[in-house]
Amino acid sequence: VSSYPLTNVLPRFLLSGILMNLGVVMLIEWLWLGPRVRMTASSHMVVLAMTLVSLLYGMMVTVFGGLLAAALLLVARFSRLPVLKYHVSMVSQASIRRRDARDAAYLRQQGHRVHILGLENYLFE
Repeated sequence: VSSYPLTNVLPRFLLSGILMNLGVVMLIEWLWLGPRVRMTASSHMVVLAMTLVSLLYGMMVTVFGGLLAAALLLVARFSRLPVLKYHVSMVSQASIRRRDARDAAYLRQQGHRVHILGLENYLFE
């Protein structure tokens, strides 16, 4: 360990060129190569849009815009999931509770008005 900094020995243009090269390589890897494999096309568009917005408007707008876009993508993806496991009425699915004759007759007569839904997936497990 020396108290003499290495930056005094190397030319400044060489250090700045190395720094710019690292920055460009990281930018290409983070914005183009990596996300194309790991992300969906819509998520990749959000990343590219956030980069452009950060260059034009600043980080605060970018953070809130990214959060809004991520929330909208989440809602869009969840809305496409099938949630209905089954849908039956009292006509085809009898109640397991024992009732007197008058109530049982009423349920047989009005059974088409009662719907039973079985739900599944993330929100209903």
